[in-house]
Amino acid sequence: VEEQSMARAAEKLYLSQQNLSNSIKRLEQQYGTLFQRRPQFRLTAEGRALYQTLQQIQVLENNLTVQLREIKREDAGNIRFGIPATRGRLLLPQLLKRFRCQFPHTQVDLILDDTEQLEQKLLRGELDLMLGIDVTPQPELISTICSREKIYLVASRELLREHGMKEWEEERLAELPFLLNPPISRLRQEAERYFRRLSVAPSRSAVVGDFELQLLLAAQGEGVCFCTQMMLAKMKEINQRLGQEEQLCAFPLRDENAYFVLSIVRHRYGADTRALAVFADILARLVQE
Repeated sequence: VEEQSMARAAEKLYLSQQNLSNSIKRLEQQYGTLFQRRPQFRLTAEGRALYQTLQQIQVLENNLTVQLREIKREDAGNIRFGIPATRGRLLLPQLLKRFRCQFPHTQVDLILDDTEQLEQKLLRGELDLMLGIDVTPQPELISTICSREKIYLVASRELLREHGMKEWEEERLAELPFLLNPPISRLRQEAERYFRRLSVAPSRSAVVGDFELQLLLAAQGEGVCFCTQMMLAKMKEINQRLGQEEQLCAFPLRDENAYFVLSIVRHRYGADTRALAVFADILARLVQE
């Protein structure tokens, strides 16, 4: 299913294609046709049911391992935590520092990826916990909202002065250059929605994938960038190195729907240990801070 190819799946499992085909035939004798091979390789309804059940079994097996470790009072457990890279750079240093104070022997395995990929890893039992942005509701996952994060426009005072502005003037947005995220970014998608709502397009724009680099370039007057509330801490840090007239200014989007929902997500049948609960609690408090 995940490889979308019998040859690649066999290679990943260190099996010959013939052995893999024989195994699938035995499964289909018991459960019915599992794959639709033409015109596109995909699961049938029976295949989806079996795949989802096997994912749940994997999660339950992982949970059992964790519970048995706790029964034996083993201190050295581990937490597999997924987080988008941008949020990880902002949150992980303090998160790990605070967690280590209470659980010095618990290993934390970190996976940095976008929300959609982290959701799939959680469903497959490859994660214990994740922080997601605008998480898709799914029956197997339990999501706890910890923040609704506003979106801001960030520009240097110098750039605004060059265009004859003392404050942000939304009606003159088209005159300004922009530093935008790549098209697949959620922040870029919000930016495009904002432009469409105003029926404008920037005079020029550059694509910059790193949010900190965006802020540094904005501080040099290279353009305006979009910034989430959590990233304002980095903006303030940059401002400490700048003179008063060169500093960055943040202006909230005038759109009540311009925000991201940050949620802590775990599998419904996943591990539920004291260490994991403490980790999630520290994470929630950091996001809210």
